[in-house]
Amino acid sequence: MKTPSKILNTDTPATPEKSLQSRAFQAGGVAVIGFVVSQVIRLGSNLLMTRLLLPESFGLMAIAISLQILLINLSDIGLNQSLVRSKSSNDPKFLSTIFVTQIARGIILGVVLLIFAALTYPIAHSNIVSSDSIINDPRLPIFIVVTAFMVILEGFKSLKFSLCQRDLNLAKLTMLEITAQIVGLVCMVSSFFMGAGPYALLVGMTTATLTNVIGSYLALPGPAMEFKFYKHHFHEIFAFGKWLILASLLGFLMQRGDQFIFGAIMDKSEFGLYTVATMWIMIATSLADAVLMRIAYPSFSETWRKDPQEMTKIYNMFRLSLDIGAVVIFVGLFLLGDFVFSIIYADSFSGVIFYLKLISVIILLLPYRLINITILASGHSKNFLNATIAPALMVMIGIPLVYQLVGLKAAIVFGALNYLPTLPVAWYNSRKLIKVSWARELPLAIFAIIAAILIVSN
Repeated sequence: MKTPSKILNTDTPATPEKSLQSRAFQAGGVAVIGFVVSQVIRLGSNLLMTRLLLPESFGLMAIAISLQILLINLSDIGLNQSLVRSKSSNDPKFLSTIFVTQIARGIILGVVLLIFAALTYPIAHSNIVSSDSIINDPRLPIFIVVTAFMVILEGFKSLKFSLCQRDLNLAKLTMLEITAQIVGLVCMVSSFFMGAGPYALLVGMTTATLTNVIGSYLALPGPAMEFKFYKHHFHEIFAFGKWLILASLLGFLMQRGDQFIFGAIMDKSEFGLYTVATMWIMIATSLADAVLMRIAYPSFSETWRKDPQEMTKIYNMFRLSLDIGAVVIFVGLFLLGDFVFSIIYADSFSGVIFYLKLISVIILLLPYRLINITILASGHSKNFLNATIAPALMVMIGIPLVYQLVGLKAAIVFGALNYLPTLPVAWYNSRKLIKVSWARELPLAIFAIIAAILIVSN
């Protein structure tokens, strides 16, 4: 009989003779190819569904998903991050503890979402929100209920998914995600033509989630999951992740708080257009997240464990690529956006480009997230928390205030700049991990501020 350690060594294919840099570049190539294919599928499905559905359908989906992400962040104790960075991540007892915790968390979150679905009825019959807002739509509870099922389902996903990320083994993982997208797209379109209407969006997301969960057991290499719980390993996980709970909540408010604010003050149609615009921004965000969490975070974690002096070198390598990508995407949006969007969207979605330009400065601030990834990889989760406080306050307090004083346009651009206040904190917290170069750090932030002023004044 094989010992657990041998099984794990067999199933984790990262070869020790390869340098971290070579593995990072190889994983980066896979991630970029997978990202391009994934976004082509996503964009194709979004554009197809905008031809079939009204804008408010996407607003309903946005609110349901935002609630899901809110609860996920409220309960985030860094299970995936702990698995990637911990020296115990090859221990079957450690893995089984994470797996059981993940399942319990998913079930609890699903139940809470069902409670939220029930609460939408009294809210809809009150004067809390505008009668024309998306929150008053009678279809919203159904969207939330199905989202609850997806959260529970996601909790059963195999940890092989995270182990592949840890080892920068992204080929099979990327293939699984693309397969799930295709399955979801086929089911979504088929259900629409079978009469599902806006609920086709739910069918697509549910089948994609189900494919991902099943595939995580059948298509990825790694050890079998056990259903056992060990207190001492949970204590290790919680000691690292306790600060991430509040950090994740604040991160959610920073990234998704605008959905609730604008969902309450904009009418259904305009909020739907704003939601579609944010989908395009999510493409750039997804690319940054793919680089940060699937490549940079494992690379920083390994560097911190083995050779902390190399952190600055790894940081500079990733930062250059992120800076170039952000500027190219931002400039390309303003040069080609109007022309491209006039071709791909019907007249009912012509307002998407207006909102997209207002929130586009987010793209220029994405590279700065790399600083906080270095902090997280070194285990300083409390410092990671400190960097999320100011942006969250800027969204939840600043946006409504700017809206009342200046108007909707300025409020949207103001919210898009929410990451700026975190930069001094991030630079201070990272000073012992990397050598901060002001010549590299400041130009992009200054460019973002100037661009925001020009966008509002135009």
